[in-house]
Amino acid sequence: NNKIKPIKVAKDFMAAPVKTMQTDESVEKAGELLTRYNINVLPVMNRHKLVGLISRQVVEKASFHGLKNVAVAEYMTSEFTTVKPDTQLSIIQRSIIENNQRFLPVVNGGKLVGAITRTDLLRVLHVDATADTEPPTHTTRKRTVHLLLKERLAKPVVLLLRDIGNVADSLGYNVFAVGGFVRDVFLRLENYDIDIVVEGDGIRFARKFAARYGCEIKIHRRFGTAVMFLKNGSKVDVASARLEYYEHPAAPPKVEWSSIKLDLYRRDFTINTLAIQLNKSCWGNLIDFFGATRDIKEKFIRVLHNLSFVEDPSRIFRAIRFEQRFSFRLSKLTKSLIENAVKMNFLNNLTGKRISTELLLILKEDKVLSTLKRISELGLLTCIHPSIQYDSRLKSLLKNIKDVLSWFDLLFLDDQCEEWVVYFLGLIDHLTVDETSSLCARFHINKKDSLKIAAAKTQGHAVLQWMLSKRSFKNSELYRNLNAQPVEVCLYLMAKTNQKSVKKAFSLYFTHLQNTSIHVSGNDLVRLGIQPGKIYKQILTDLLEAVLNKEVSGRKGEIEYIKKKYAREVA
Repeated sequence: NNKIKPIKVAKDFMAAPVKTMQTDESVEKAGELLTRYNINVLPVMNRHKLVGLISRQVVEKASFHGLKNVAVAEYMTSEFTTVKPDTQLSIIQRSIIENNQRFLPVVNGGKLVGAITRTDLLRVLHVDATADTEPPTHTTRKRTVHLLLKERLAKPVVLLLRDIGNVADSLGYNVFAVGGFVRDVFLRLENYDIDIVVEGDGIRFARKFAARYGCEIKIHRRFGTAVMFLKNGSKVDVASARLEYYEHPAAPPKVEWSSIKLDLYRRDFTINTLAIQLNKSCWGNLIDFFGATRDIKEKFIRVLHNLSFVEDPSRIFRAIRFEQRFSFRLSKLTKSLIENAVKMNFLNNLTGKRISTELLLILKEDKVLSTLKRISELGLLTCIHPSIQYDSRLKSLLKNIKDVLSWFDLLFLDDQCEEWVVYFLGLIDHLTVDETSSLCARFHINKKDSLKIAAAKTQGHAVLQWMLSKRSFKNSELYRNLNAQPVEVCLYLMAKTNQKSVKKAFSLYFTHLQNTSIHVSGNDLVRLGIQPGKIYKQILTDLLEAVLNKEVSGRKGEIEYIKKKYAREVA
């Protein structure tokens, strides 16, 4: 039953394309490139010919000695080994180990086509070593997961992925399913937000797919991305393989085209770096450069590199969101790096828009309470507003909001409610009207939601005070006051009070009063001979109040009520 394993060659695991520099460029420039792309060696080219290698160690020492402006040609290594794309693994192993060469260029016909690092070699040797010892059902170590896709995805999704592979094949591109979609396949979670990465022109791919399968596409030319809107209502996000780098802490990322490996390396956490190749000849091949399957199995959230939270501090919020959503743990180093970023005040460099983007995602999570608690533990609540404290009062209010929203969801499945707005109102409960207005502006919250939030602080506050001052309510009074408020404000006010009579009044409004209507219309008033005018609004308002207070019922009763109360107006 022994299977013959194919012999691995350089092209199977080399990284491509490779970042390079020219012989006449400076040592300082080499240092910038090594830092920007987080690599340790750069190939040095004389136009298109590979002539040397320059390492981080050499660049740092040259810089220390005041040689930043000298051309790299002066200090590059010009004696090095290269391999071809079809060079076998055993030869590659000897080249790296025996020659102590940690960066091995792959050259084809004199052209640099890829590179293999010592880390790449160790990773491929590790996979080979574990392949014989792991049980056949242990999918996290297997390099192909086509059976896993068949088992865990609906048939139409599998067919869609095969269609994507076929279109990529027709263009000569490699294509991969990536990110959260792949992660959730391993976690047995349903996720049909499909992201794919193309080693090539993602926009050209999207256009070709749309032409073949008749779907709509939206192009984002600046980033080389597109969204394909399928006939069944789902969508697929398409990106060209790219990398990002940051010019200073918390800066927006700069984008360059790249390979699948470098594309995955720009992502936030190891669990989001899995990719599955969709081309026909490699269908179901799992790409795991960074130990993602290991971290999924061991339930860790782990950053890819140590400056991750320096370059983009908003990743801290995502780390906590994923930790709580999946019931994972922050790795020891990741937690330490978060604490360091907080201590160094890197989050102060984030714009309000980037904070609010992450906060809104947190407030939409199922485990919103535990996530907010964790954010507080790590000292991040002050990023939202300096005065927010996760004390017993806020904890109680957020718990009440969760209970009220659960009750509302259960009873009113079809009603629309922006639940994040209710949680947001809970978080900023103690802020003044002016503080709230400033925060909404800083967070770039859209006008519709800003008006709801403002209403809670003004009319909503007044309504709650009115309700707390009353011992009983006429239905019409309750309706008049609450119907003027957005549903999110009413739910927030309901959670904010602990007075039973007031809670019951909110419950009565939602269950019996809010959808009250009358049978009579303006046409009926015309038939009664009442002259059109402002009187119509008054009559219909009075009639609605009578119906709410159970003084009138049914169409016949409503007509009689009008005839009696407005006898002078009736012809």
